[in-house]
Amino acid sequence: MRPIVVFGAALCICSVGCGGRSNPVNAANLSFTSAMTSQSTVLSTYNGGTSVSGWNRLVGPSTINWKTVNPAGTVEMLATVAYTRGNGPFFGVVNVTTTDGSQLSFQMTGTATLPSGTTITTFAANLTVLGGNGQFAGATGSGTMTGTRNSALGGDVNLAFQLNIAQ
Repeated sequence: MRPIVVFGAALCICSVGCGGRSNPVNAANLSFTSAMTSQSTVLSTYNGGTSVSGWNRLVGPSTINWKTVNPAGTVEMLATVAYTRGNGPFFGVVNVTTTDGSQLSFQMTGTATLPSGTTITTFAANLTVLGGNGQFAGATGSGTMTGTRNSALGGDVNLAFQLNIAQ
């Protein structure tokens, strides 16, 4: 009886992961960097100048490392922030568009950190894929973003994105 159970389990696993679909899930890592420039910003300062909230739209070029192609692309981000003394949460969406018109959208939830006495803010965020079209059609997945800004809030940022995409 035990060999039948083991065989049954192996058969079940194989039918899901080895041929249960005519086009099995295709997972690939997507990594890219972008030097992003602020295009527009709306910020409110309060609490004696120690707190800031608002949004920032940033755009930057990138080379998208996706599967076997490396098309040039544009990264556009709309981020909302709520910082106290340069530290705090940020949220938003990122849209990546490649030269062939393919698009990938994901949301970010992160934290900005500005150590006391420094001018370099660091960013760390978790990413969740919302979807895509073209070569990103049917995309799902998650990942991380890290980066830095060496200027005031609303200034240029350098970001690195790492995503694990399934289709």
